[in-house]
Amino acid sequence: MCENPRVASLQDDIDLTQFYFMFPEGTRQEHMKVSGESNIKAFCKDYVEKVEIMFILATVASILVILSLIHYLMCLSANYAHIRDQEKFLQFQDLQMLSDNDMLSGKDRF
Repeated sequence: MCENPRVASLQDDIDLTQFYFMFPEGTRQEHMKVSGESNIKAFCKDYVEKVEIMFILATVASILVILSLIHYLMCLSANYAHIRDQEKFLQFQDLQMLSDNDMLSGKDRF
């Protein structure tokens, strides 16, 4: 928008009416246009020049969120496996104690 030669030479205004869904309902169309030399320069300098950095930061942030979710799922599955193994180990230990008690009581009878 800012690099358009017609906008740079101030023949046209920057028209944001195609982004009507981003404006509050009831906004008039003349408020969706950036006109005037100082307004166009301020719009391009303040908003458009900084957008590349914002896109890069948003991409990095979303990658970090995805990596943290993957790490969370790996920890969750490891904890589930550990708890499940612990239950099996306790059942095995109980079974072994029962069989040991049966063996001891069997020796006492004879």
